[in-house]
Amino acid sequence: MVVTEKKDEITIKGTNQVLSFKQDNTGSVGVLDIEGEMTVANVAELKSMLMQSLTSVDHLVLNLEKVTSVDISLFQVLCSAHRTSVGLKKNLTISGELPEPLKQLVEIAGFERNGGCISNSCNTCLWTDKVI
Repeated sequence: MVVTEKKDEITIKGTNQVLSFKQDNTGSVGVLDIEGEMTVANVAELKSMLMQSLTSVDHLVLNLEKVTSVDISLFQVLCSAHRTSVGLKKNLTISGELPEPLKQLVEIAGFERNGGCISNSCNTCLWTDKVI
C-alpha cells in the first residue's frame, strides 16, 4: 500500500484498489473516489479513509463508479459511515451511477430503499433510489 498526501488531497493505492480524497477550495465539501475491489480483504483502508474524510468536511460525496467488485462488507462500512455522518450532523451522499456489480448486490442483499433508514432520526439512506 502506498499513501500520498498533498494539500487537500490524500491517495491510498493498494494492490486492487485506489482511494482518493480531495477537498474543495472552501474545505466544506470533499469527494472520495473509490476504485477497484471493495471486499472484506480491503475495506479496512476504506473505513479509515471514510472516518478521516468525514471529520474534515461538512459534506462528503462518494464516487463509486469505478468499483469493480464488491461484497456485503462494503455495505456494512458505508452504512456505518452514514450513521456516523448523521450523528455528526454532516452529509454523506453517493454521486453518479452505481457500477453493475454494486447495483446487483444492492438488489440481492435487500438494500433497495424508497425511504430512509429507520435507524436514524433524519430518515435518510445512502441507497434510496439507487437501483433501477
